[in-house]
Amino acid sequence: MDITLSVKRVFEEIAVSYGYLRRRLWAPVGVVVRGPGVYLDGGCGPGQYSLYVAERFGVWVVCLDLAFNMLVLAFKRARRRSVDALVDFVEADMSSLPFRENVFMGGFYVASLHHKPWWIGRLRVLREAWRVLKENSLLLVTVWSLLQPRFLKVFFDWVRYRLQGIRVELGDTLVPWRRRDRVLWRYYHLFTLYELEDLLIYSGFRLGKCGSLRVRAKVFPENYYCIAVKDY
Repeated sequence: MDITLSVKRVFEEIAVSYGYLRRRLWAPVGVVVRGPGVYLDGGCGPGQYSLYVAERFGVWVVCLDLAFNMLVLAFKRARRRSVDALVDFVEADMSSLPFRENVFMGGFYVASLHHKPWWIGRLRVLREAWRVLKENSLLLVTVWSLLQPRFLKVFFDWVRYRLQGIRVELGDTLVPWRRRDRVLWRYYHLFTLYELEDLLIYSGFRLGKCGSLRVRAKVFPENYYCIAVKDY
């Protein structure tokens, strides 16, 4: 099965319910805004961060997602909030961006990189981000953390699959989305902070501030983040 296509199909189907539950802003996307220009929201989903940046800073944002229905939802929200003139909506894969080099003043990939399978696939996503960002621009990346109690089973599954000769990476898992009488499974690759830092360095970025983000948890962080710099 093509994992990327599977992720797209699920998010196309759950766009409305997903968007309804994804209104809270918890990622510090404002840190990448350093003046006028165009900013990239990679894997924008229902567009909450694109709209926030457009409203708060008055800059142009490209809201890019693989799921068309997510973009439709984001566009409707932009129209209601009167920021549609500042936000463009692009349906594309983050690993093959339809933009020329050095065009964006900054970017934010909030909870999107972890939907890409395989280390090389995630590296390709970040290399593409590096390609389209301008010199001295910032990229914020957030991913789900592997070190959460609810994902303890992932470690045991990884050992079991390896013993069976099934090729998986530590951190690969399927997370359910319950919709009426159906359960839809979304692919995630759960990260350690070291893994995220390593990927960004391999992609050509210089690491800035990295750490953990807690949304609801009190002890174990649900997310890791890095603010990375494109130096050249």
